[in-house]
Amino acid sequence: MKRITLSFGAGLSLVLMSALNILGDSLSFYSVGSFIPFDFTMSFNSALCFLFAGSALLVSNQYPLLQKKSDISAGTAIILLILLTINPFLYFGKMAENSAIAFLFSGITFLLLPMTHKKPAAIIAQTLIFCVFILGFSALLGFVLELKSVYSWYQYTGMSLTSALCTAILGLGLWSAWSKKIDYSWIHTGKQEKRIIWLSSTVIFCVLFLSGLLIARMLQTEIALSDRLIDEEIEPTLLIATIVGMGLLLWQLLPLVREILYSEKKLFETNTRLRESENRFRSAFDFAAIGMALISQQGRFLRVNSSLCQILGYSERELLTMDSRYILHPDDLKATRKFVRDLMEGKIKSYQFVQRYFHKKGEIIWGLLSMSMISDQFGNPLYFIAQLQNITAEKTAEERLRHLAYHDALTGLYNRNRLEQQIQELLVSAQRHKEGFALIFIDLDRFKNINDTLGHDAGDVLLQIVAQRLKNTVRSTDAIARIGGDEFIIILPDINKVDKIATIVRKILDSLLQPIMIKGHEIYATMSIGVSVYPYDGEDIATLMKNADLALYRAKELGRNNYQFCTPEMTAKAQEKMARQNAIVHALAKHEFELYYQPKMDLKTRTISGVEALLRWHNKEYENVNAEEIIHLAEETGVIIALNDWVLKTACNQMSAWHKAGFSSLTLAVNLSSRQFKQINFAENLLSVLSKSNFPTESLELEITESLLMQDPEYIFNILSMLKEKNIKIVIDDFGTGYSSLDYLRRFSIDKIKIDKKFVQKILKDSANDSIVTAIIAMANKLGIKTVAEGVETSEQYQFLVREKCREIQGFYLMKPANVEVITQFLSNPLQSPVFRE
Repeated sequence: MKRITLSFGAGLSLVLMSALNILGDSLSFYSVGSFIPFDFTMSFNSALCFLFAGSALLVSNQYPLLQKKSDISAGTAIILLILLTINPFLYFGKMAENSAIAFLFSGITFLLLPMTHKKPAAIIAQTLIFCVFILGFSALLGFVLELKSVYSWYQYTGMSLTSALCTAILGLGLWSAWSKKIDYSWIHTGKQEKRIIWLSSTVIFCVLFLSGLLIARMLQTEIALSDRLIDEEIEPTLLIATIVGMGLLLWQLLPLVREILYSEKKLFETNTRLRESENRFRSAFDFAAIGMALISQQGRFLRVNSSLCQILGYSERELLTMDSRYILHPDDLKATRKFVRDLMEGKIKSYQFVQRYFHKKGEIIWGLLSMSMISDQFGNPLYFIAQLQNITAEKTAEERLRHLAYHDALTGLYNRNRLEQQIQELLVSAQRHKEGFALIFIDLDRFKNINDTLGHDAGDVLLQIVAQRLKNTVRSTDAIARIGGDEFIIILPDINKVDKIATIVRKILDSLLQPIMIKGHEIYATMSIGVSVYPYDGEDIATLMKNADLALYRAKELGRNNYQFCTPEMTAKAQEKMARQNAIVHALAKHEFELYYQPKMDLKTRTISGVEALLRWHNKEYENVNAEEIIHLAEETGVIIALNDWVLKTACNQMSAWHKAGFSSLTLAVNLSSRQFKQINFAENLLSVLSKSNFPTESLELEITESLLMQDPEYIFNILSMLKEKNIKIVIDDFGTGYSSLDYLRRFSIDKIKIDKKFVQKILKDSANDSIVTAIIAMANKLGIKTVAEGVETSEQYQFLVREKCREIQGFYLMKPANVEVITQFLSNPLQSPVFRE
């Protein structure tokens, strides 16, 4: 159901009144033709115009889609009726002239209503509607006040009371229809403005209308009628002029009032935005997560927030009473003054700078300061606004990272990167001033054994203590670096005299004379030192470090716990070692390696029990290189894994051939390096080799060193357990020279121990040595472990080992190592050995 509006009520009233009037005229019933108890009736054509107008208002309100057509139809019909009333011979029932004018304005208004979206059409329609209402309303007042000159112009027919009432209603209806179509944004934008406009319009209307009524009253008096200076024709003229002038004045005043109100609204909105902006600024300032402050041009705090107070440790009252420069670090004050000066001179709009501040507790705080100048509307500087972000944590982390980039994390000494920078700077300075300096290369002796026995955490403590003793020994101008593991380098600038360098080096050695307590253990650490001197031992970093390393290596060869200067002989030896390393890298591909085998004899059964595979290197330049040095060179060059794999495959294939030849009781002993033993999938690879060569696992003996058992007991135990499940024998080589625990012999289920040849060769020459050999054999027999004596070269040694019930022997007295052909012949006829003649 549609809402009943003013235009709907006006339309309905007009339709009812005009219809009753037309019906009354048609039936000649006066009481029906005019429901108002007066002698005035509505002319027939006026009733038709009101009927058209009322119908259009009803249609536009109830059927919006037909609004345009109904408005145009009503306007056209009304205008046509008005034109017909011009000639009384064409149409009888002529309407009053003021009614005709009102209908003419109404007809034009109906034609303009569809175009009110355009401002000119809306203004014209508004004016015409106002005039229609004034014509009807003034006629009604004329009847009330008995002013005939108002509703009856000159000698023309006057407007009836019914027509006056309907004209006023028509004006209201048209106004309502116009209001629904018009966009009020160009007149007013709010309730307050609308109220002011209507009040002002009402006041103006009342003043003008009352003025018109006063003039009409004067014209109607006898004085006005008797005064011949004024013609009676002026009456309608003055009234029309009053009405038109009043409408024009109102038309002009409305935009003026609109502009005034619009300006006031804009001013109100501007002030509102300013207050909101100020409130937002205050909220952002007071509750910002970073420190904020307003600072005067003299450097005084004008306003601070709680975050700044928290950063600096001062209360708001304390900060507002102090100068901002009071808390600034002196080293940053100069740069800050320059930035402030540039801000005040307009050279820069803002600046950002990292600087230090003093906390109330005296601590130094790192802050990221952002500052800009606030100026008035004329560009004159007023005060500064500053933002301070506490970046102390980030700066500390940055300093930590920078420290770690150039320092060793464990000891705090320089690392390799910083050391190389230091040496490079010294090289430049030394070349410019013709000076020298010394490079001291330090390596702790047997540091690996400490790690293996006491753990890596104990090794770390030892390194820290050594680093501190080194710092306490050398000069403050000397540079100390840890370049990795247990290796240190010390740079002695401005010194190249051997005697002075030697004095300092001896102090460094003496710094470790005092024992070091770690985990309740008293450790006596020693070090080996190599020294190179610029420019004699090199003019660049790489050469100086290489020659110092050569001297260090020589110091270790001479028994450790000493120092050596680099010499030409060392350089030559190093070059020879490098040549050997290069040769061994290509030896495997050139088939320069060959396996020799040395037999072992079971003293209980007096039979050949097995052989040990020994590596030989056939190279014209390096024929005298022994097996131990070959292994050492292979480990240094990284070919040890490939070499050990070749040895294992070759030996297993040869043993399979000997087993097929009838020597099925032979066992094969193979030495394993620690690196090969720690290789990923070592056990799986070993079993695969045995399977492919058809060599029985129970005939394989793996010889490992005592130190290997100590490196990672849990890992070693797991690997040995896997091998023992396949009946592979485990032999400890060179027993008595390492640090193996007797508990390890039981835990790892060792099958054999091999007495080192150093003990065997001193048999019957040293009673203490004999006691050691006897004790080893007796202990092994008690534990159910077989003993093998290697390096047996004399009959006396042989007889001693037989008496002490050693299980197996190996050495030149039985058979020296030989190639496959010789050993095959020996296996066929072992009696040629002197052992079998005992």
